Amino acid sequence: MKFIKKWFKDKNNKEDLKFVAKVFFAFQAIVFFVFAISKYIVPATLQYMHTEKNLINPILFWNRANFDGMHYLSIAKHGYGIYQQAFFPLYPKLIALLSPVFLGRDLLTALFINFVGLFFACFFFYRLAKLDFSLKVSRRALIFLLIFPTAFYFSAIYTESLFLMLILGSFYFGRTRKWLLAGVLGMLASLTRLPGVFLFPALLFELFSAGGL
Repeated sequence: MKFIKKWFKDKNNKEDLKFVAKVFFAFQAIVFFVFAISKYIVPATLQYMHTEKNLINPILFWNRANFDGMHYLSIAKHGYGIYQQAFFPLYPKLIALLSPVFLGRDLLTALFINFVGLFFACFFFYRLAKLDFSLKVSRRALIFLLIFPTAFYFSAIYTESLFLMLILGSFYFGRTRKWLLAGVLGMLASLTRLPGVFLFPALLFELFSAGGL
């Protein structure tokens, strides 16, 4: 608690958090609107895979759980099935663990994980940029990250938000010489997607570049 209070007393931390929050919530509002109207403009032609979820997950969010999203929800509820070994375990495990908090609404649980993951991904991205660039460039970089045409993937039931948070957090703590945190986040990233394993040589290079521990 002392660390958290001390962190929030820092003016720079509060300013960074304030800017990231503004950009993040603006992005979420735009994406929510686009997803909401797209359901009526471009209606789905295939029935939602898990029909038992229709009664407990809001229909407004069904279009966020297509393709890989259906597999992650299935793994979270039933465990791994045939041809699902390509999906790494951390994301569905988190959905399964947190789902009771949302009264079994696993789709909402997954969206909450993405929401939190993307917020901290934005924060780590912004802080990383500030290590090497000016405030103006760093702010523009964060905005460009979220207005990129495929940024809507961050709000679908995919691992993008969680994975981005973990790799950016790992790099940020590596750059700030907090190697234990960098290693833990790197390990979690490797449990989320295959490219996460390549954080190890990257962090090792950063460690040697910094002159060791």
